Amino acid sequence: LKPDIKIKNNTSSKVLRTSKDMLQANVDDIAYLEYPVEVELTGELKENTSIKTIDLQPDKLNLEAGKSTLKKLNKVICEIDLSRIKNGEKNSYIPKFYDKNGDEIAQNKIKIVDNNELSYIVNTSPTKKIDLQINVTDGKKSAGKIKSASYEPKNITITGSTENLRKIDSLKIDLPVDIEFVNAKSKEITKVINIRDYLSQEFNVPEGSDKV
Repeated sequence: LKPDIKIKNNTSSKVLRTSKDMLQANVDDIAYLEYPVEVELTGELKENTSIKTIDLQPDKLNLEAGKSTLKKLNKVICEIDLSRIKNGEKNSYIPKFYDKNGDEIAQNKIKIVDNNELSYIVNTSPTKKIDLQINVTDGKKSAGKIKSASYEPKNITITGSTENLRKIDSLKIDLPVDIEFVNAKSKEITKVINIRDYLSQEFNVPEGSDKV
């Protein structure tokens, strides 16, 4: 749901055409709106690095503009170029405004009411690619039904402190699997596991890379 637009009584006007005997103008109510800021990532992180957190301050902006302009507003974007960031460094930014068609709304049409600095901090974590070894075995209900098993991927990327990452080169998982075929024609099953469940607490995996 879009935030509610609050209208103030004063108006803004734009002169469209003038002549000696005529003045034609477009009048638009001034309105106010609190709108959330979305982060848009561009560029690539340095090798062996992943994003840990992104701290956006503030994460909502109080905006002032003509009512018709705010009705068109669909996104407020903070664009972050990952190729230029430094871990924990504070950076200022200028938000971009977009309508429902994805077209950018001119900066001079929307005023940010708050005078606070708009900033973001990206915290990163070192990563390491390690071998993944999964040993699939019969569970209690399988009774020797597993004839062969394969898995993908064969390696994964994990995060942690530089010191802890030096201590690990592979992750070994013993995975008992129970099979109860409801349909006798079914010869294959697929099981998805969360790598986080098998890592010790000093390690993690980048967001979106936790399933195998």
